[in-house]
Amino acid sequence: MPPALALVGSLAAWPVYAHGFGQRTELPVPLGYFLVGAGLAVALSFVLISTLVDISGQPSYWRHNLIGHRWSKGVLTSPLTLLPVKLVSVFLLGLVIATGFGGDPSPLLNFSPVFVWVIWWVGMSITVALLGNFWALLNPWKIIFGWAEGIHRLVRPGRNLSLARDYPAR
Repeated sequence: MPPALALVGSLAAWPVYAHGFGQRTELPVPLGYFLVGAGLAVALSFVLISTLVDISGQPSYWRHNLIGHRWSKGVLTSPLTLLPVKLVSVFLLGLVIATGFGGDPSPLLNFSPVFVWVIWWVGMSITVALLGNFWALLNPWKIIFGWAEGIHRLVRPGRNLSLARDYPAR
């Protein structure tokens, strides 16, 4: 079945272009210099990290459990707090998909590329660095699956929503 599906999919393929938005620009230096510089920057960062970072069992930075206090646990784990966050997360996923398929063809005017590349990747990495990893809370796919699981439990009590397959396949 998968080979046949791949064959049918390849017959309906259209050109795919590199990601990014804006106008094409030329490098201000020869490509060889650029590639060597990029490779050296990556190699040097590995050397610096391997020599400067102490790998011990203890975290080398200050940590604070946000839900360790009774008042913050009540607020941060309350359905009244979590439901709006989950609804916004799922709404944004739907908006990104909808504007990706039906929005403006110009990447500068379309919500999807700007949201994914600028707001999501840059904003999420900075926010995770400042507040910690809260992707488990914001993951819209996990939220949708959780909702589907809840509906499945109501419709077919005692049975799990599953494909009954081992993952990863061996």
